[in-house]
Amino acid sequence: KYLCNIQEGSDPYYPSDPKERAQVDQYLDWFHLGLRDPIVGVYGPLFYEKNDKNEFIKSWKKGINNQELYSQLTSEALGYLNTQLQDVDFLVNNSLTLADLSLALTVETLRLIGYDFSPYPNVDRWVTSVAEHPAHKPFGDEFKAVMESQ
Repeated sequence: KYLCNIQEGSDPYYPSDPKERAQVDQYLDWFHLGLRDPIVGVYGPLFYEKNDKNEFIKSWKKGINNQELYSQLTSEALGYLNTQLQDVDFLVNNSLTLADLSLALTVETLRLIGYDFSPYPNVDRWVTSVAEHPAHKPFGDEFKAVMESQ
């Protein structure tokens, strides 16, 4: 948000309209606790499963050892997103914004570990739309390589 705010002119992914910008900000704020943390709780243990040498990683793993809770929170977050994406292609004003790019990138990590999106067809469609947009930089191969190296 800061980088978009200090740029001269408008940014196509961070609307200048105050109402639309507030909606983007709302999604970005919700993203940190409402979406990212539960998702990291789902894939984090897979990612760090073999890394027991680092003390920070060891303590972090202890804090996210409740897979059932994180799976439930992830399902709730995806359910909320699925509802928000009903009848629209993107989250705010039906245009790709910073909110779509940030949230979809995190949701996409679930795809890479084989998460079942069948209960969330709108989310599945949306992640595909964002991934196919020219503004999106694919990261799947790098993520898979890191996951496989652990």
